[in-house]
Amino acid sequence: MSNILNFEEWSVTEGKKRKGLWDNVHAKRGRGEKPAKEGDPDYPDKEAWEDATNEELNESAGIPNRYKKKGYTKVGVKKLNRGSGNNKWSVLARKKVGGKTKYRIIRGGYKGMEDYSQHKDSKRKKAFWDRMGGKNSSKAKDPFSALYWHKRFGTW
Repeated sequence: MSNILNFEEWSVTEGKKRKGLWDNVHAKRGRGEKPAKEGDPDYPDKEAWEDATNEELNESAGIPNRYKKKGYTKVGVKKLNRGSGNNKWSVLARKKVGGKTKYRIIRGGYKGMEDYSQHKDSKRKKAFWDRMGGKNSSKAKDPFSALYWHKRFGTW
C-alpha cells in the first residue's frame, strides 16, 4: 500500500499563491462583515494599501495579468476583433500619468463603416481629420484616444 497519501505530511498551501489584501477583503465581504475602519487592528497600513491598488509596473514586470488574460501580450499592437461587438480592432495602450504607468484597452473602427485603408478616398480622409480637429490635435497625440491609434495604424 505504498500508493496511499499521508495527509499529515501533505501541505494544502503548497503550490498556491500567497493570499493578498484583496483576497482578504473579498473573504470578509463573503462572511458579511463590514470593512475595517482606520485605527482598527485589521485595517491595512498605507504601504499595503498602495501595493494592492497601485497599477504602476516597472518595465521588467511587464503587462498586468488582467490584460494578459484578455489576450494582450504587447503594448501598441493592433488586435482584430473577430467576435461579437461593434469595433473592428482594439489595442493595449500605456502612458505615464502623474509618474505612474497606466494601461487601458482602446477600441476603434466601427464594424459597419469603411475606413481609409479600405476606401482610399483622400477627400473622406481629409474630412475625417477636419472633423476630429486635425492630426496634431490633443486627442490625436493622446495614447488613450482611439484617434491616436487611427493615426498610427493609418486607418484614417
